[in-house]
Amino acid sequence: MGAAGTAFGMGLCGWLLEFLLKTSQWDKLRAYRVIFWMYAGFGLVIFGMVLCLSKACEIERPPQVDIESASVESGKKVEGKKNFFMASLPSFSRQSKFVVIKLCLLFALESFGSNMAPL
Repeated sequence: MGAAGTAFGMGLCGWLLEFLLKTSQWDKLRAYRVIFWMYAGFGLVIFGMVLCLSKACEIERPPQVDIESASVESGKKVEGKKNFFMASLPSFSRQSKFVVIKLCLLFALESFGSNMAPL
């Protein structure tokens, strides 16, 4: 959805810039300033819309179990994520981890290749 919005915005700005330069006979600096302020205004509107979102649009996370108290109460050793960094990562299945790693490698390769190609 974000990529479609970006493409639509870029197309609309290009069309509006062409209209201002050719049909309305504006100078380039004035036309680019209008485009800039319109783009900035739309960004502020979107930012305001994001701030108005409620917690109802968020995914509910399962309750976190305290590892130390759970192991003491049940008498069993509970395995969990060890530090803050690992605790902040989402839980993926083993199969999903391989897919994510492959996609990351493909995107890195594509980014490297597009930077090496001359424009």
